[in-house]
Amino acid sequence: MSEALLVGAVAYTPNVVPIWEGIRDYFRGSPAEMDFVLFSNYGRQVQALIAGHVDIAWNTNLA
Repeated sequence: MSEALLVGAVAYTPNVVPIWEGIRDYFRGSPAEMDFVLFSNYGRQVQALIAGHVDIAWNTNLA
């Protein structure tokens, strides 16, 4: 199995955690597994994307 896709997201509310856990669980066992890392602000998330620490930076309409 290849390495899981790593998605970066901003934890703008505590409700974000169970949402991303559900998304991760949905993809578990599929050919496209993923995991997530949460950031406290969008600037750090973008820095992580540019540095290659995350594969995708998920920005919502709040960004």
